[in-house]
Amino acid sequence: MTTFADYGIELPSHAHGNTKTTCPKCSHTRKNQRDRCLSVDVDNGVWNCHNCQWRGSLRKGAEQGEWKPRPAKVYQKPKPITVPNLHPKALDWFIGRGISPEVVARHSITGTESEILFPYQRGGDLVNVKHRARGKKFWMEADCELIFWNLDACTNAEQVAILEGELDVLAAETAGMPYCLSVPNGAGSGSLEYLASGQDIFDRCHTVILAVDNDEAGLRLEAELARRIGKEKCYRVRWPEGCKDANEVLQQHGGAEISRCIANAEPFPIEGIETASQSMTDLLTLYRIGTQRGTSTGWRGLDTLYTVKPGQLTVVTGMPGSGKSEWVDSMLINLARRDGWAFGIYSPENYPTRLHRSTLAEKYVGKPFYAGPTPRMDEDELRAFAEWADDKLIHINPDQPSLDEILNRARALVSRYGIRGLVIDPWNEVEHARPKELTETEYIGQALSQIRHFARDQDIHIWVVAHPRIMRRENGAVPVPTPYDINGSANWFNKSDNCITVWRDKENDTEPVQIHVQKIRFREIGQLGMAVLRYDRVTGRYFDIP
Repeated sequence: MTTFADYGIELPSHAHGNTKTTCPKCSHTRKNQRDRCLSVDVDNGVWNCHNCQWRGSLRKGAEQGEWKPRPAKVYQKPKPITVPNLHPKALDWFIGRGISPEVVARHSITGTESEILFPYQRGGDLVNVKHRARGKKFWMEADCELIFWNLDACTNAEQVAILEGELDVLAAETAGMPYCLSVPNGAGSGSLEYLASGQDIFDRCHTVILAVDNDEAGLRLEAELARRIGKEKCYRVRWPEGCKDANEVLQQHGGAEISRCIANAEPFPIEGIETASQSMTDLLTLYRIGTQRGTSTGWRGLDTLYTVKPGQLTVVTGMPGSGKSEWVDSMLINLARRDGWAFGIYSPENYPTRLHRSTLAEKYVGKPFYAGPTPRMDEDELRAFAEWADDKLIHINPDQPSLDEILNRARALVSRYGIRGLVIDPWNEVEHARPKELTETEYIGQALSQIRHFARDQDIHIWVVAHPRIMRRENGAVPVPTPYDINGSANWFNKSDNCITVWRDKENDTEPVQIHVQKIRFREIGQLGMAVLRYDRVTGRYFDIP
């Protein structure tokens, strides 16, 4: 009898039901080789890897996924540090900022009178070096891995704090708090690739304290760290008025105030749970930063009516063949290219996923995938798309596509890839197990509430594409459907944050596509109205009409 071991799948002898383990096909090539990316249904004898798409069953055998995993990135080793000691004037600079010489010495910091070197180490090995020169000029070694600073000191910590700079970590340690990490590139950089270096620490710790800078960039970093690490274990620190970071607190108030601030860190807000102090903190943030419009869709003519903001649910409908899925896909490409967003995509009508990727490639490259009268994309352009899309457009292919399973996969993508959006297209391809005691209207209301709460908790935008019922002609023409025309329930309108209908005259392809914005819950996002876009059948792209 064939067993999982015959395919190299390692499971505990007592394993049953659904479990996860490492993948024998790709885990050894990954940075985090212990990540359990292979889902195994022991009772039914099937498996699926969510990284390399390797899947199979004990009855039918293994199937190779459509896409090979991206080769692990090869990082360079930094040049050895040749400056043996810290110049006395540089040490005086640390002392002048309230940091003790003993703390500086523990971190092997060296440097000249004009340049300080902070070694980034993991397991005792030098991984990177940050240079700090006069005038607050910073740079890291080229092509070296980005990791947290002070990793080795936090290896066995049960509680850890994350700060925004090496000086802040030194300040906290001077105050008697040794288990602190610093992000390597401040709050201004959008790259959080260093998160993987601390994943084992975060998995083990029961508490992660976010003690970043008290400014707009710091608040954005704080929110993203909590989203990726898990809000349920994160606490946030607020420094005293007039102090931006831990080092300023040390200089102005002393180490005891740093300890007090960290001891009084408040739980990071979780959807559905809010205390008075959390409400005041968020109110002050709103007061200082104000409400913000959503992110541009990539079409100026539509942005006046609709923008995209994490934490919201948009329902998209339209008659079959109207181009609603094409429009959503085009918007994903726009958001990924312009703003670096990443997405989880559940789109079973486009299976196998290689077919969906071919249409996404057309929108990215601007050329058709297949041969025809218009020159097609070449293989180099296709490879460039695949490399670009690898961590931005991730398909969700659960074996049992219930809403719970789709959202569970999306939660994993938030942690691993930092996705900002999720597409469920279409709704009728989700497996629904409606309890007998619930009407269809009640069930859809509960499901949409679950989706909206998930969007808020994970701080992602979710698009649900839903088909309308069959529309009867009125005065010889098919009317533009509304959310109330979607099969099943008026809750499609009531429970969503935004509602959009994509409509085009299929009998006259020269007419532009109409984007009807039929609901906007929050006025900073947009307003009701209609925008028109030109659809290019060759590439599946949409364009503004001058």
